[in-house]
Amino acid sequence: MGLIPAAQGKGVGKALMLWLEENAKLSKDENVFICVSDFNNEAFQFYQKFGYTKCGHRDDLSIEGKAEFLLRKRLS
Repeated sequence: MGLIPAAQGKGVGKALMLWLEENAKLSKDENVFICVSDFNNEAFQFYQKFGYTKCGHRDDLSIEGKAEFLLRKRLS
C-alpha cells in the first residue's frame, strides 16, 4: 500500500489497514503479510504500530541493490 503525499497523515492509511485486516479476518486468514523497502523507515514504523514484525527479507526484489522486508501480523 502506498499513499500519495496529499493523503498522508489524514487517517487514510489507518483506515485502509483496518479494512484490510478486517477482511482478512472475515476470510479466516490467520496472517497478513506486507512487503516494505528497507529504506522506507516511515512506512516500516507505520506498520510496526499495527503490530507487524519482520519475518524475512529479499534482496534486489524491487530495486537493485536494495532489500525488501517481509512483515507479518498474526490475526488469530
